[in-house]
Amino acid sequence: MRISILLAGSACVALFATTPVAWSETLTTVPTPSFTLSDSAVTLTDTATLSGASTNATGLIRFELTAPTPGVSFTTTDAVAGNGDYLALIPLGTGTVTGTYIWNVLYTGDGNNGPVLAPTEATTVSPAIPGLKTTASAFSETGGFTQLLDVAQLSGGFFPTGVIHLTLTGPGGVFFTMSDAVAGDGNYLAVTDVPTIDGTYLWNVSYTGDGNNVAEFETEDVTVGETVGATPIPAALPLFATGLGGLGLLGWRRKRKAHVSLLGVTSEAGIGPCAATAWAPLPLRHAQKIPPAPEDLQGGGLHTLAGPHTPS
Repeated sequence: MRISILLAGSACVALFATTPVAWSETLTTVPTPSFTLSDSAVTLTDTATLSGASTNATGLIRFELTAPTPGVSFTTTDAVAGNGDYLALIPLGTGTVTGTYIWNVLYTGDGNNGPVLAPTEATTVSPAIPGLKTTASAFSETGGFTQLLDVAQLSGGFFPTGVIHLTLTGPGGVFFTMSDAVAGDGNYLAVTDVPTIDGTYLWNVSYTGDGNNVAEFETEDVTVGETVGATPIPAALPLFATGLGGLGLLGWRRKRKAHVSLLGVTSEAGIGPCAATAWAPLPLRHAQKIPPAPEDLQGGGLHTLAGPHTPS
């Protein structure tokens, strides 16, 4: 800024000051610290503190957040009313949100105060580490077969997607695998019938992860032999409902000529090549997310599924 003064009665203009005026305003910011996702929605924040401006300062604080995804940014402004703190809140939604976010914050200034750009700040969002727990069970059946069941429980993910794979291996060359698309935290089931051969059967359960959640892996074994009870599944349900967390599978009918799956699907003569192979698993059922327990189970009643159940 230049200050010029015209001297009265003088024939010329005298330039008395040519010294630029130095602005004294400062702008500092405190963004959300870097963090790891959990099972809660996320909002990134940044607090900008304006100081050194005139008490009647106006103008705007402009917050710009640049996302890890190329070409994606968020902008918000706050009207200035003197020195003080100004806050930006930017929710991230439930899509892929991991990566490093860059904050650029500017005070625009006004007629009495100059513009100020705060130092660049960054917030890094790391993927969630979900919990994966698997619970295996075995039940003796008529005709020399054993029903093997595994429940995979996914928890603590950030709106998880991806796939859960459940694979069973055991004596006599038993091999069984199925996969299920993940739609949030919850319980996912695999069940199959195998010819009864004493020994240890191993379930390998893996979650593929996604952009917001890391992959997980878990194993669980179950012994078939003396430890396998001969109690039919409907009668045994009260005994292991606690272990399965009341998963809503407490009413299976044993209506079959050959075998019936745990979810009430009747097989009259077996399915595909497994029906004619003495040592291969019999009818298989696609894994599915388990719904909450029906209301009539909460009072201790027995609920019978009339047919295949479609996950909600």
